[in-house]
Amino acid sequence: MCLWSSLLEAQESSKAPFPSSIWQTLEEEGIRATLRGETIPELPPADGVVPPEEYRLGPGDVLAVHILGPVVQLHRVSVSATGDVVVPRLGLVDVRGKSLAEVRQEIQHRLQQRNPLATVDLQLLVPRQVVVWVGGYVRSPGMYVLPATVRVSTAVRLAMRGERGATPGRRSAASEAVSLQELQIQTWETSAVPPLPSYCTRNVLLRFSDGGVQTADLEWGRAFGGGSADPMLREGLEITVPAPPRDGYPTVSIGGAVRQPLKVAYRPGDRLSFLLRLAGGLLETAQPQAWLYLPGQPPQQVQLDSSGAPTPDPELEPGSVVLVPERPRAGGGRWG
Repeated sequence: MCLWSSLLEAQESSKAPFPSSIWQTLEEEGIRATLRGETIPELPPADGVVPPEEYRLGPGDVLAVHILGPVVQLHRVSVSATGDVVVPRLGLVDVRGKSLAEVRQEIQHRLQQRNPLATVDLQLLVPRQVVVWVGGYVRSPGMYVLPATVRVSTAVRLAMRGERGATPGRRSAASEAVSLQELQIQTWETSAVPPLPSYCTRNVLLRFSDGGVQTADLEWGRAFGGGSADPMLREGLEITVPAPPRDGYPTVSIGGAVRQPLKVAYRPGDRLSFLLRLAGGLLETAQPQAWLYLPGQPPQQVQLDSSGAPTPDPELEPGSVVLVPERPRAGGGRWG
């Protein structure tokens, strides 16, 4: 009794009540861990939501493995320097060169061999930092340490930092181009990384640490949302931005009732849908059709569906011009 009285007095004097159970102690410890940043880590900047099919795992990535079965389990694992992760009760998993989605599927397969009723979810908890090299036709070539969640276009923008953008007034001048002749004489063009010419951003050379080589098309990635045209960074990636040809390069143009009339460097395989997406789609005043002018051929009329997509989707040629007409206005108008 004396001992108990002494404990109560100590409790009142310190104003720190004893925990009612071990669960209260664990809960309080979890709250303190959260406040210290151990439970909810601070994430590095990213270009957007990380697609599991695109993100390639590498040394330093921190993953959360959720196993749902008779007993719910949560494991935090890290990718080792050799490109492996150790998943409790499942063993060593080689993740070298694999996407987050592929590793998730592999762990799911292993788990169901042990327990067919269990499911697993693999999440990227903390992405790693990678060292990449950016050179060529950029202002600040050199080594950059960046999160693996950002894309090649971001690395190129950083290497171009400090440069001025396009000449003011060029875009407004382009928006006034409503005829084939006006579009052909314009000198403006769009670029994912101003003031780089679009030839540079459409022909970025990527050399990976495993010896693989790829050409990144940042304009295509801007139109359709990243993907393989504007991949995420990886260890040892070398990014080389080419200089524009001195004798010029072929282009394709779009104008009329689109959100951003523009001209862009041509690449084989370009289609009308690419120009429409790059231009930001149609204005509300646009007719559901487009006129395609291919060099040396009569103009072609292409129908556009309710979403603004062409049906069919013709392939472009160097020097192609696209005009989207506006709906006729009462009493005549620009297209009347």
